[in-house]
Order: sequence, then C-alpha cells, then structure tokens
Amino acid sequence: MKTTHDNDADRLVAGRFEAVLLILLGGMLLFFSNSDLYQTLLNPKFSLLSSATGSGLLVLGIVLLRWPVAFDPVRAGAFVCVIALFALVIAKPIDHSIGRSAAAESAGLIDAERTYSSRVEKDGRSYVRINLGELYDIAEVGTDQQRQQRYLVRGILVESPTTKQGRSVLLRTAISCCFADAVAVGFNIVSDDKPLPYGQWVNLYAVLEPWSRKKEEQDEPTLQGVSFTSIHSSFRLRAEIIEKINPPEVPFMFEFHSEEPYAF
Repeated sequence: MKTTHDNDADRLVAGRFEAVLLILLGGMLLFFSNSDLYQTLLNPKFSLLSSATGSGLLVLGIVLLRWPVAFDPVRAGAFVCVIALFALVIAKPIDHSIGRSAAAESAGLIDAERTYSSRVEKDGRSYVRINLGELYDIAEVGTDQQRQQRYLVRGILVESPTTKQGRSVLLRTAISCCFADAVAVGFNIVSDDKPLPYGQWVNLYAVLEPWSRKKEEQDEPTLQGVSFTSIHSSFRLRAEIIEKINPPEVPFMFEFHSEEPYAF
C-alpha cells in the first residue's frame, strides 16, 4: 500500500516528465529555427521569434524540473504530439526543390549566385536583377520608365497546357508567412529559342511587353505542391537570353523591394 510520501514522489516524477518534454520541445524548436529546414515551411523573418519561443520553453522546462507542477495527462499528450510532429519534420523535411531535374544536376550549368550587384551586363546590354514578384508589382503599378528597362529574373520554365497557343510560363513560388499561403507567381514568355528547357531553373534576360490574354489561355500551369498561381494577364516577358542554372539555395521569394537593389 502506497504511503502519502510515495504518492508525492510519483507526482514529482510525473511533473518532471512534463518538464523534460518542455525542454525537448524547446530544444527542437531552437534547432529548427536556426537550421536550413526552416525556410521549407516558414518565412525566415519569423526565425528570431521561433528562436525566442524555443529558448523560453527551454528555460521554463528547466525551472519546472526544480519546481514541478501537478501532472496533466492531456497537456503531456499534447506535448508528445507536437514533439512527434517536429521529429518527422526534422528527420524527413518536405522536398521543396521544385524544378530540379536530371538536366539541372548535370555538369556545366551556372550555379545561382549568393552575392550579386544590382545590375548585370550581358551582350552589351544592362539588365536589372529582380525577382518575379517584384517585377509583377512593376507591371501592375510601376512607372513607364520602370517597364521599359531590361530585367534579369530567375524561375522555373513551365510548359503551358495550351502549348498550341505557343505559351510558356516562368514561375517562382512566393511565400508571405508559411508554405500554406504559397503562390506561384510569374509571366508568360515569348522566345525564339527552341526547344525551351521546360521543368528547368533558368536565368531569363527579358523585357516587359503589353499583351492581352485570350479566353482559351485562361488556364494557368502551376508548380508541384503549390495550390495557387498568379500569372500576369496584361504584360508578358519577351526573352532575349535564356540561361539554364542550378536551383538557387533559396528557391522561394520571401522579400519584395520597391526599388533597387531588388531582392532577386
């Protein structure tokens, strides 16, 4: 028969078990927020908040080891479920290397640059580096002077279902908060280069030109794993140079600037 002392000891052990769960949860969140896996699910701008949360859970868990609270099986079960979810994410992160193909892995392709200037010279022409989301905004609300510039953008070249209309689309995923709100943003492409490297990451040196999408061209190709697509309906890109590249280290668009230097 258990004594009162034994019951108190059991409660202490159970309470400390919850404290250990909190420490484990805080440590996993701290690791996740400072790892390369973070950008596969969340916008990196939230990593500092996630790190602070993880640190807070660690400190709270350590405090509760010394002064445990009454054990709550529902609360402990919730901790276990969240820890299991984190373990799955860390052990097998979601594959968001969309657009990576056998061709992209072959030798000789240009690696996406980590550092770059605002502009680049190519064949005697000056191109402004910009990401597809920023260029989309210029097409929407930019000045005539901005629309007349030459631009270098990068993304995945996608074959439209209506290829008989000669449509090709350059897309890249934009993420505001997390992957749940991901949108494939892009433009229709006009190019004299044949065949186009569909399914491949490319650097596209191009100019904006007005166009009007026909009724039969309303379908919008998208990227694997992305639920929504936004292709500009009033401007398209006339490609001057198409250059195959390996997928960039950060495939998504998280930042959007309104002036040079753009996020690219």
